Order: sequence, then structure tokens, then C-alpha cells
Amino acid sequence: MTPPQRKEERPIAALLAPDILALLDEEPQSVAAETEEMHPADLADVAEAIPREMVPILLAALPKERAADVLEYLDEELRAEVLEEMTAKQAASLVSHMTPDDRADVLEELEEEHADDILAEIPAEARRETERLLAFDPESAGGIMTTEFVSVAASMTVEDALAQVRVIARGGRKEAMHSIYATDAEGRVQGVMSLRELLAAPEGARIADVAWEEVVTIPA
Repeated sequence: MTPPQRKEERPIAALLAPDILALLDEEPQSVAAETEEMHPADLADVAEAIPREMVPILLAALPKERAADVLEYLDEELRAEVLEEMTAKQAASLVSHMTPDDRADVLEELEEEHADDILAEIPAEARRETERLLAFDPESAGGIMTTEFVSVAASMTVEDALAQVRVIARGGRKEAMHSIYATDAEGRVQGVMSLRELLAAPEGARIADVAWEEVVTIPA
């Protein structure tokens, strides 16, 4: 695995930071369009390269979901500082766009009182999912799991399953797409396959015939 680059080894951030600072000063409304092709990780590098007080301004110039993606890649200490300085409502408007496991991880970094205030501002269903994850020890299986995943009916054909996965991907949902779970009529997991295996499966085959039947489960 390639080790993460140190800040001084991130040429994209060093090159783009002055231009983005100029946009934030002169045309903040154009920042979203000018950076839409950038990967959130690269934009997070830029956020770490600009003055600390400009980071909230950069995030505010982006669409909420995009800002949430950037937050996920931001240095943990800087991310916590930025969220601590926001009102609970402002912070909730960003973290509510994260997957439940990422949201729980981010809230774990904050002062407990502020994290509770943010949770209170998150929509009820997302709040319940997050509270359930926060109840686990961070190092346990429950603490690192995600409650969002891609599933298809075991009775589906490969073609129908692929169509369903495309709808999920195009809808912007953030489920982990690398594994596809096969479920029965009652929603119980019957098997699992990788996205690559689904793409390579023979036409006309049923998901039940191509998914692995041995699904390992462990207690939280």
C-alpha cells in the first residue's frame, strides 16, 4: 500500500490553494462549479493547505453533500475543530449526508455535549441509526460496521439485479458498492457476491445460483 502523502508532498493542493482562496474572496458562488471535477480527497488537501479560518468558508461554498464528502477526507483534528465551531444545526446539515458509520466516527471525535446537540438536529431515522452505532465500542465489530449496504432479491435474474444496482449508484446513495448481498422474500441474507462477480455472471442466471451461500456473521 502506498503511504499517505505528507502535506508538503501534495502538489495539487499547493498549486490550487491560491486560486481557490482568490475565488473565495472574489467569487465564492463559483467555487462549487470550479471544483466539481476534483476528487473530495484532493479538495480536502486544499482545505488543509489554506488558512484555518477559511476552511468553514470553503465548505459553505460547496453543496451540502459535496461538503460532507470533503469533511470525510479532512484531517481528523481539523475536522473536529471546524465542526466544534459550527452551530449544531450547521454541523447537522453536513454530517446528515454521511453514511451512518462515517457520521458516527465523526461525532465520536467531538465533545460529547456538542455531538448530542448535533444528533438532535439530524432527521429521526438517521439519528436512530447513528445512536445505535455510537452505542458500540469503536473497536468492536458493531463499532466499525455500516448499516447501509446493497442488496438484491435472490430470485432476481442477473440482468434485473444489475439494473437495480445501477439505480442505486445513479441515485447518489452511499452504500458500499463492492459487495452485493442476496436476500430472501423476508429480507434475510442468503448469499453475497462482489460487484465484479455480478458483472461477469452469465446472462439469464438467477442471483441465488451465482451468490456465495456461506455468509459469515459475527456478534457485535
